[in-house]
Amino acid sequence: MAMMNFIGIAAASALYSKMQDRGADAGWNPLNVQQGESVVYSNIFMIFAIITIIAAYRIRLVRASRGNGAIQTRSMARLKEKA
Repeated sequence: MAMMNFIGIAAASALYSKMQDRGADAGWNPLNVQQGESVVYSNIFMIFAIITIIAAYRIRLVRASRGNGAIQTRSMARLKEKA
């Protein structure tokens, strides 16, 4: 698990730095009215916010579909089957 976290962080850092190097031709965040280097950071954090909202919504759907309000992992499901 630690190696997977390390690889994930390395990949995210590479993407983050690549986006900074390329710069931004346009600002995606309507709340950022400044131009310049802040547009790159604003775009990056706008993407992070969208990903977070989508992940939270998907987790909410998973909980609602199970009906009990809790997320059930595979190991928990196996324990219930054995009981």
